[in-house]
Amino acid sequence: YGINCDAIDIIHGRGTKLLISVDCGITSIHEVEYAKKLGIDVIITDHHQCGSSLPEAVAVINPARDAELHTIHPLAGVGVAGKLVQALGGTASLERYLDLIALGTVADVVPLVGDNRIYVAKGLEKINQNPCPGIEALKEVSGAKDSKVNTGHIAFGLAPRLNAAGRIDDPIKGFELLTSKSLSHARPIAQILEQQNRHRQDMEAQTIREAEELIEKYVDLSTHRIIVLGKEGWNPGVIGIAASKITERYYRPCILMSIEEDLAVGSARSIKGFNIYKALSSCSHLLTKFGGHEQAAGFSLAKDRIEDLSKELIQYCEKTIEDSMLIPRYTYDMDLEPGDITYDLLRELEALEPFGIGNPSPAFLLPDAKLGQNRQVGSQGKHLKVSVELGQRFWDGIAFGMGERAETLSAANRVAIVTALEKNEWRGISKLQFNVKHMDVILEKDEDWEEFLSFFYLKFFDAFFYDFMYNKQYNQEIHPIQSKSMAAVNMGEIIRKLNSTRIGSLVLVNSLHNSHSIAESIMANNLAGRVSFCYGLPNSWDGVGVNTVVFAPVYSKITFTDYRDVYIFEDEVPFCFIDQRMIDSEKIRKVVERTKDHKGLIQLNKEYLVEHSDFASIYRWLRSLSPGRNVWQDWNKLVDDYKKQSRCHINGFKIRLMIKVFEELDFIKVHVNGFVRIQCDTNPIPRKLKESSLFTYYNKWIGNI
Repeated sequence: YGINCDAIDIIHGRGTKLLISVDCGITSIHEVEYAKKLGIDVIITDHHQCGSSLPEAVAVINPARDAELHTIHPLAGVGVAGKLVQALGGTASLERYLDLIALGTVADVVPLVGDNRIYVAKGLEKINQNPCPGIEALKEVSGAKDSKVNTGHIAFGLAPRLNAAGRIDDPIKGFELLTSKSLSHARPIAQILEQQNRHRQDMEAQTIREAEELIEKYVDLSTHRIIVLGKEGWNPGVIGIAASKITERYYRPCILMSIEEDLAVGSARSIKGFNIYKALSSCSHLLTKFGGHEQAAGFSLAKDRIEDLSKELIQYCEKTIEDSMLIPRYTYDMDLEPGDITYDLLRELEALEPFGIGNPSPAFLLPDAKLGQNRQVGSQGKHLKVSVELGQRFWDGIAFGMGERAETLSAANRVAIVTALEKNEWRGISKLQFNVKHMDVILEKDEDWEEFLSFFYLKFFDAFFYDFMYNKQYNQEIHPIQSKSMAAVNMGEIIRKLNSTRIGSLVLVNSLHNSHSIAESIMANNLAGRVSFCYGLPNSWDGVGVNTVVFAPVYSKITFTDYRDVYIFEDEVPFCFIDQRMIDSEKIRKVVERTKDHKGLIQLNKEYLVEHSDFASIYRWLRSLSPGRNVWQDWNKLVDDYKKQSRCHINGFKIRLMIKVFEELDFIKVHVNGFVRIQCDTNPIPRKLKESSLFTYYNKWIGNI
């Protein structure tokens, strides 16, 4: 990584008289001086930020030397090298390398403006028509052989495979691939890179998992505005990608360090508006070496200085990062009307390519849409397939990485969507679809809240069942929080806190009547746009630690250290599954409604108390259903159907609980795949309810109230 004296000795030993750097060297003052003493001339080509002085090379070619030039043409390292080629051999010489320049420019995530835009546009033409054998082989192993390659294919397909060798092994394989003279020579190398990329992905995933474990143990995100972690065994070639993912997940600047013996090598990534290079510059007295730019940087330091670096960066960020900077912003170019969604529009958008940093794919706002069926897809349900209703028509959409939002979005009456428009081709059929970037539940009117809260009891059962499975797996007993140990606040104090800052408050709601109380206060104080609302878990897309109201919370999955204050309604405290080891008790406040008395707790008991007669009633109903009547569009429809048939007032929590107990006892089989289908065993083995572990757990829980 970069010019170093050991490499210069090897180069000198070969009799070399001229050294040209690419994408490095702008801060290599000592190394250039060393080369000169050995009789080697040095030409620096770089694009990283310049230090207070420049190396005394024959030439230092870097657009960053001129702020105005760098703004217009923020070239990547490969682009600066291309300029040298053009200066020496003219445009004809440059054209030979346009596919490589496009690949390197996109891979280095520089703005696609100025000359970068021209390089990538012309380079993509070469990649699609007549690429070098190495890039052709990369297209094959990445599945892009028969596709029209765009910047997305480079960023997520070609570049990661090419980089894999240098990250975990010897980068010479990448060099051999790109200098291959024939496809037959390039293909085996590309296969090796494919295998190394899979290995890199595994290492990256493990690093991210370990980093998240360290964050949970040692980082207080309610106060820390930067994440600084180091660990022995982390691969220095992978920590940069891992830091990017951590930054994206937690929306904090992130620094990860790989420690080996007495040295640590670090990689830093930042959020919009925060210059990580300046932050490291403020700690330069602790660093052996560092370089980079506003959004990304690298450095090395002695192992015994890691703690000092962490402390200084935390203090620096406390002064320079405001609360508002920790909230992700989603931008769009214009509203999109249903009549605008045509292939003509798509063709006009394609004329604006290539897209990337500095020239992003146009984003549109669907300000008031409805969602039809949405379902989780991909590995572990990571992504979300949605159906978007606009006017009288439904459009398909894919929301990458939003699978865990399914709980909240399924309850939404209206949503605002920021999306790109794209063409989806499958088995020769082409159709338009949305590539969803962000979705916000709209909760501005009474009918919005009415629809949203109509799912409360069903969602409460989902949370209850998850906590049951968690406690069952870890064999944990329920340890209810004691109300008397919690400081008291009223709703007015919470509203004032939510108005004063967007960060730090978490409100947990366990009952429908308190949900309505929250809704009324939010609407009365016009806070709908300043608070995140969700079922089950806080929504990380709105920012980690932002003010959030969680209805029917899944306690075992909530990271309480993300918040400064946690609020629970006094009459709901006995219903909480919070393990006191998971949270600093001083953070918890009980919300006291002055107009309420013990009636609130009595009402809660009625909401969740299931009698044996309820079990008998619903079982008789399920047994009475004829084939064809045992299928429902969703759980809400099943609940409505039962309430009409039985003419009793019962909520979704009770019904889901009883059905799950019956399923556990093998009285029924439940199939949920878009629709809900229930089949009764015609000759079940008689069993008692207490044989159900879920029913036993429920009785312990209800008995604590």
